[in-house]
Amino acid sequence: MLDLPKREICIYVLYRIEELMALGVATSYNEIRYNICEVGPGKRRLDPWSLDIVIKSKFFGRLSTLSQFNQNEILFFVKESSSSGLVGDDIIKLKTSIIGKIQEIERSNEVYIKLQELIKNTVDRSNSIIMSFTKNSKETYVECQVHHSDVKDWNLLIRFYNIERWLYPDSHEIWSLFAEAFRVKSIPVLIAPRIHGSCFQLFKSIGMFARANYYIFMPDTLSNIISSMVTAEEKSILDLSGFKLGRYENIKSELAYGEFDILKKLLSVTIPQYHTIFCENLVKRFKKLIPLLNEASNDFFAHTNQARKEMDRVKAISKFIEIAKLGRILEIKKMIKRNQRLIKSLQHTTR
Repeated sequence: MLDLPKREICIYVLYRIEELMALGVATSYNEIRYNICEVGPGKRRLDPWSLDIVIKSKFFGRLSTLSQFNQNEILFFVKESSSSGLVGDDIIKLKTSIIGKIQEIERSNEVYIKLQELIKNTVDRSNSIIMSFTKNSKETYVECQVHHSDVKDWNLLIRFYNIERWLYPDSHEIWSLFAEAFRVKSIPVLIAPRIHGSCFQLFKSIGMFARANYYIFMPDTLSNIISSMVTAEEKSILDLSGFKLGRYENIKSELAYGEFDILKKLLSVTIPQYHTIFCENLVKRFKKLIPLLNEASNDFFAHTNQARKEMDRVKAISKFIEIAKLGRILEIKKMIKRNQRLIKSLQHTTR
């Protein structure tokens, strides 16, 4: 799809957004990203980073007939009129409140305590011993250091993120875990709901095991949580507009237990095999790069969603691949080229 001319790409994105807003007057970028990037036939989906680039471009802004508003750092698209007769400001306030509350709940102690319990039970059933447990509510993860009987001299450092944002090759979450694993002499194991496909060749090359579990865990079903926050009328408005943010799952459900059963199998067979790759790469490639992980001024590792222009970002990832001699990571190279072309075609401009 990114091979299409820029006008057709922007028209397609606008069409999909307007399709989502058929019955609603305002929709959040959180809803748009989930529905365009994660739902439906694969050929209709757009890469989430590419979607960011398109949405931020002045070309898309000139083409779109929708108004854009930022409310509590959440971007909303609003159309002038709606068949439902609803007012955009009211919908924005309602959805902003709900999205903020959901993000607060997914970081709650109740979720972390249950995550720790599930991880502990998983580790206990996989010939492993937990050495330490850490909860970091600011960065939204639980972490445990595990001694595995099949891995001599090294432990495993398992970090479970319960976050809605996508992880990319330059994401802080990946490299902070890598640096911490080096510091405590452990093999890094990353689990998160949304990991971009380009990351997995990187993980294989550096000896980090990672798994996208696709679900953000909550202390109850999302429907029950939202129902407890809104009136019956507001709930019907949300249902009418097809309000969907992602795959949320009750941490006490059978599906949650099933996810950790998969982790048990990985701990027993797959993850220990990464030991040799990780140790070899530390010696050959990454030992000299470890100090860079803690330098806030470094081009590659200093990335934040707000501070980095997109072209600077793709150049920085490309530079890092060259420095680390990761020439075989074709998927990241393809992603870089696609987004460089897209940015250039949109005239290097962002909103």
